[in-house]
Amino acid sequence: MWNGSGLPTYTFVLTTFARSSYAPFTLNTSASETREARPLDHERRLRTARRTLRLAFWEGIPGTLALSIADNFIGPLAIALGGAPMQIGLLNALPQLLAALSQLFTYKLVAWTHSRKGILLFAAGAGVLPWLPMALIPHLSLADPVLWLVPLAILVVALYQFPAPAWGSWVSDLLPLHRRGAYLGLRASVGSLAGTLLVLGMGVFLDRMGDGVLWGFSLIFLAAAAMRLSSLALFWGMHEPPMRPTSTVMSLWAFLRTAQSTNLGRIVLYTAALYFGVFLAGPYFSIFMLRDLHFSYTTFIFLQTVHVVATIIGSRLWGLYADKHGNVNVIRITGLGVSLLPLFWLVSHEAPFLMMINTLGGLCWSGFALCSLNYIYEATPPGERSRVVGYLAAFGGVGLFLGAVTGGLLAGRLPVFFAYPIMTLFLVSGVGRLLACAAFLPFMRESRRKKA
Repeated sequence: MWNGSGLPTYTFVLTTFARSSYAPFTLNTSASETREARPLDHERRLRTARRTLRLAFWEGIPGTLALSIADNFIGPLAIALGGAPMQIGLLNALPQLLAALSQLFTYKLVAWTHSRKGILLFAAGAGVLPWLPMALIPHLSLADPVLWLVPLAILVVALYQFPAPAWGSWVSDLLPLHRRGAYLGLRASVGSLAGTLLVLGMGVFLDRMGDGVLWGFSLIFLAAAAMRLSSLALFWGMHEPPMRPTSTVMSLWAFLRTAQSTNLGRIVLYTAALYFGVFLAGPYFSIFMLRDLHFSYTTFIFLQTVHVVATIIGSRLWGLYADKHGNVNVIRITGLGVSLLPLFWLVSHEAPFLMMINTLGGLCWSGFALCSLNYIYEATPPGERSRVVGYLAAFGGVGLFLGAVTGGLLAGRLPVFFAYPIMTLFLVSGVGRLLACAAFLPFMRESRRKKA
C-alpha cells in the first residue's frame, strides 16, 4: 500500500524538469528588452509552469474519485432498482462507446476555441449536472428508473472523457520528454490509490445503510458532484501555454489510409484489436467469480483491491522505466502479459492463485495504459496531439464495444471444454489478444521526437 513517500518524489519531478532545457511558454518580447529582464521572465515562466503542474497533479485525485464512483456504483444501483440484464449491459457498453467517439470531435473544438483550458472548464462544470438527477432517481416514482440511468451514465462518462485529448495536449506541452513518464505515472498512482480507498470505504458505507441503501447511493452521487466541482476549481487556477501551430492536418480518412504503415496508426489499430479481444470475456469475469465459483463479496473485493494496488505500483515503475528505455518496450512486454491473463484462468481457481493473476494484471495494464498514451504524445506533432489522442480513444472504444457484443453472442454458443462453459470464452479471448500482438507488436518502433 501507499507509504506516503510519493510527495517528495513528486516534488523532485516538478523541480527537476523545471531546471531542464525547455520553455513551457512563449512570450512576445520587444527589441528593447534588457538582459536583466530576461532572467526574471524566465523565472516567472518556470514558476507558472510549476504551479500549473502542481494543480494538474492534484486534480487527478478528485477526477479519479468521480470516475471511480461512476465505474463502481452506477451498475449496483441499477441492480438494486431491479434492472434487467440488457439494461445492465447497456450501462456498461454504451457510455464507454459514446464517450470514446466523442473524443473524435475534441480537436475540432480545440481548433475553434484555441483554448484547451476552456474545454476542460466546460466539461468539469457540466459534469456536475448529471449526478444531481441521478441522486434523485432512486426516490422518484418512475415506471422504469433504470431506463433513466442510461443517458445520465452516458453524460457522466462522456463529460469526463471528452476533454482528455485537450488535457493530454496541454500537459505534454509543459512536460519535457524525459519527465513525462514519471509525472504521469505518479499522478495515475496517487489517483488510483484514492479511488481504491474511496470504493472500499463507500462499499462498507452501503453495507451499513441496510434498508436505507438507496439513500446511500444518493449521498455517494452527491459526493461525485462535489468531486467535479473540485476539478473545476483546480482547472480554473491552471495557466495554459500558447498552442503550438502545426503545418499538417491529419484527417481521420488520411489517418486510416496510412494507419498500417505509420507508428501512430499501428498503436491505434493495435489498441482497438487488443480491446476487442479483452472485452470478448472482460464483462464475464465478475459473473464467473460470484455466480459460478461462489466467491464471497469479501474475497471478490479483495481480488479487485489487489489488482488496483498492483496498478498503483506499476504506474510508477513503468513510468520511470519508459523515461529511460522508451515506451515501445513497455507496450510489448505488457501487451503480451495482458494477452496471457485469461489463459491463466484455465489453470486454477484457488483464491491465492487468482490473487497472483490479478497482481500481474494490474502491473501489465498500468504499463500498457500509461505508455500507449505517452507513445502518442511523443510520436505526434504538438499541434496534432488532441486529434490523435481522440483517434486512440475512439478506436479503443469501438473495439471495446464490438468485443463486448461479440462475447455476449458467443457466450451461450461455444462448445464446453472445461468445468464451466464460460471458460471457453476465456480461451477465445486469450487467443484473440495473442493474435492482436502477433499482428502489430513486431512492427512497432520507438518514435521519440526531439522537440516535444
